[in-house]
Order: sequence, then structure tokens, then C-alpha cells
Amino acid sequence: MAIHLRNKQLLRISGPGSFIYLQSLLTNDMRKLLLLPSHAEKSSLPDHQNQFTPVIYSFMLSAVGKVLCDLFVYRGRFISPDCNGSDGDGEFVLEVDKSLATALKRLLLSYNVNKNIKVEFANDLNLWAIFPASLFGKHYHADNIDHTLHPIDSDDLKLVADPRIGSEYFGYRFLTRLGGSNFKDLGPYIKCQSNHERIRLIEGQMTDYIRLKYQLGLAEGQNDIKSGFYFPFEMNGDFVNAISLDKGLYTSEEKTIKIYSTQPIKQR
Repeated sequence: MAIHLRNKQLLRISGPGSFIYLQSLLTNDMRKLLLLPSHAEKSSLPDHQNQFTPVIYSFMLSAVGKVLCDLFVYRGRFISPDCNGSDGDGEFVLEVDKSLATALKRLLLSYNVNKNIKVEFANDLNLWAIFPASLFGKHYHADNIDHTLHPIDSDDLKLVADPRIGSEYFGYRFLTRLGGSNFKDLGPYIKCQSNHERIRLIEGQMTDYIRLKYQLGLAEGQNDIKSGFYFPFEMNGDFVNAISLDKGLYTSEEKTIKIYSTQPIKQR
């Protein structure tokens, strides 16, 4: 099943130091996006985070440590193979709730004191969610079918497992620059990993996406995470891989670590 996520807006962040710029603002560790499999042994990341991924899920916090928005960060045109991201030149794509996109763009520009970071709407990209239809109880059962899709990670196409709870439970995100605005455009790119055969797709609706999201207890977007009201652990940020506890300084990092150190979290 393929669902066009029209409720989301994509922002492109580029320019010298764009990696360090985002690393200092987000709760997750951007180094995961720069890590290549061949550089895993040389990475300075902790062992439990020492994994290659083309997308991460994260929060952006206010000065008092509350969640302004949740977002996905995709690695755009590849930057540098340096797993520490020392240069950090290149491009990243942010996926955010459409109702918050303009405010987020304005906020990102306000942090750009050196005026060397470019923030723009990525209207040339389209975003889809790809799910096994079995998650919705349609057409076939998951017991004897391998629904693992062949991943894609290029400048123009990205098919990646959901970074929060994995593809087994919440499918894949499909980011495309090559058309992709129409459902019929997707077929040639969606293939099974085991035999590289095409997967038969059906087009779903946003109601299908929302229903599955709530069945899994996932909060996403302004409707679920009201901007400026909740601390990241109240939104289960530690359970959905949105928070790195050892990445170093970022906005309201001290407040976040302090809340975590006073376990258990009283409100979720």
C-alpha cells in the first residue's frame, strides 16, 4: 500500500557547516547520517548507535526543553565520508508537519547567524509511505510472505525503513525527486529485497495512515504533539529513537538529560 503524505512539507538545508548547524539543534545524533558501513569501526559513535542509516527521527526543542516539532531528517546529496562530520558541507532534507513548516523555516533562519546556511522548501520532492497491505488486513496475510523491500539510497530516490519502530511495524518512507507525484510512478522502484521482484501496490488514503499510527501508539505532527507543550520523554522520544543521550550539546540538552536522570518518567 502506498500513501501520499500530503500533510507533510519538505525543507532542504544546505551550505557550509550544515551538519554542525543541525547537530546543535536536534535531539538525535546527526552522525548516524554520515556513517558509511566501511567506516563503522572508525566511528566515534557509541556502539549502540554505530549503525549506518539514511534517515533519522528527531525533535527540535525550545529554550525551556519542550518539543517545538518532530521531524525526519534525510541525508541529501552525500557530504563527506568522514564519520565525525568534521566538514559537514552538503544537503539534508527535513520532513515536518505542513502546518509547522513556515514557522520552522523562520526559526531555522533565525539561528543562522553567519548567514551561510540555505533553508528552502523542497517542492521538487514527493513523499510517500509504503506499507505491506497485510498491516491493514487486506488481500493477504503476513505469515508466509516476505515484505522486506529493497532499500534505495541515492540523490534522487530514497526508500528507507521507518526509523522509529522499523519497517515490520510501520513500513517505509519513499522520497523521490523523479516525478513521484502520481501513484502510477512508484511501481518500478518498489521491489522485494529477497528476489528483487516488483511488489504489487494499492493506493491508500491518509485515513489508513492515521489509523495504523494510532493503533501503534505513535504521536506525529501538530495534531498529536502540540508545539511547545510537552517534554521529549513525555512523547516517548526514547522509545521511538528520537533522542541521543550521549551526542553532546544541543538546544536544551541539559534540561533533557536532567529529566532523564530523574527516572522514572512520571508522565508519558
